[in-house]
Parts: sequence; C-alpha cells; structure tokens
Amino acid sequence: MALASSLTAPGMRRIDDPRDLLVMSWELEKEEVIKFKPIYEALHQFLGEEGFTHYATNDEKVEDLYWERWVPSGAKEQHIWWRVAKTINPYIRYFVTLDFQTLLATKAEVAYKGKKVSAEKIDMIVRLRCYLQWDYENKFQDSIAWKVKKAFFNKIYQEEYKKYKEDLERFSWKAHRLTKSLFEMAGGEQAPAVFQPPMGYKEQ
Repeated sequence: MALASSLTAPGMRRIDDPRDLLVMSWELEKEEVIKFKPIYEALHQFLGEEGFTHYATNDEKVEDLYWERWVPSGAKEQHIWWRVAKTINPYIRYFVTLDFQTLLATKAEVAYKGKKVSAEKIDMIVRLRCYLQWDYENKFQDSIAWKVKKAFFNKIYQEEYKKYKEDLERFSWKAHRLTKSLFEMAGGEQAPAVFQPPMGYKEQ
C-alpha cells in the first residue's frame, strides 16, 4: 500500500478534487545489503532527465521532507519525500510524489572485486504516485469563464487528456522498472541506463 500523506500546500495536489486524477501508484520493497545513496542519486537523475522539477521552485532540489531517527538497537530509520511536477501546457500538469522509507538500517560490508566495501543492511521501500492535474493553478475554478472552459474540456479536450494520461502511465512504469533494476529484482524489461555501475559499487 502507498504511504498516506496529507498534501495540502498550495501548488501541490488537491485533496478529493476530481481535477487531480491518480493515474498510477506503486510500491517496491527490498530487504538486503545495499547502498542507499546510489539508488537515491539514480532516481533523482532519472526525474531530471524526464523533465521533472520541484513543484514550487522549479529547480532540481526536490526534497520536501527529510526525517530520521536512531532506534535503541542502533539502527536508523528514515522518511524522505520528493514532490515534483512537469508542466505540459496551461491546462495540464503531471504531479509526482516519490517517498523513500528505510527501516533498521545498519552498517555492513559486501564483497566487490575481491574487496570489502561499505554498504548498509537495510529494509528499503520506495513509493511513487502519479497525478494528472487539470487546471492546476485554479485559474478557472472561480472565474466567470469556468463553465465555458469546463465545456471545452468535456467536449474537446478529452482526447488530449487521454493521451497525457497514457504518457504519465508510461513514465510510471519506466520509473518502476528502473527501481526494480536498482533493487536487483528479477523480471520486467531492462531499465534505462541512467548511471553506472547499476548499484554504485565503485572502487575508491
């Protein structure tokens, strides 16, 4: 299940508003000895290459929340939230939430090319939600022209709306395949190569 979050800030998604359509939502989890930073960096780079920026500042600093705590056992837990958008035209915008959650993260070592390299034993969860937003700046909702614009949307714009919905679905599956590849999961198509090496194990 996707992490529930109350996104009520201006410029984000609008709760219970039919103009914000949830196109796709997925979650992947990996409990393994992995390196968190290369996964974080690869997904950040991927969003940039797909044309997404922070929804409010329109820059690459997409992190809206960073929270961590250390539990009595010495393990670390984290929540990281990214909130990004991609403007398609004056009427349509893609809005994406990407959340990282890590549980029971502890330092570990893995063998790489006959050497021991630092990593983390971690339960890592990545959650993504994709929204297609109509009238994302609320320009027409309270205007005299709203009824005209609404009629225009209902009668003429539906084909364009469908096209963008399918495009956002393709993006979501592309992000899904990439995340699975980064988690070294089996199945699915080969993820796009956005950085090397796949798990970021580099000799120092």
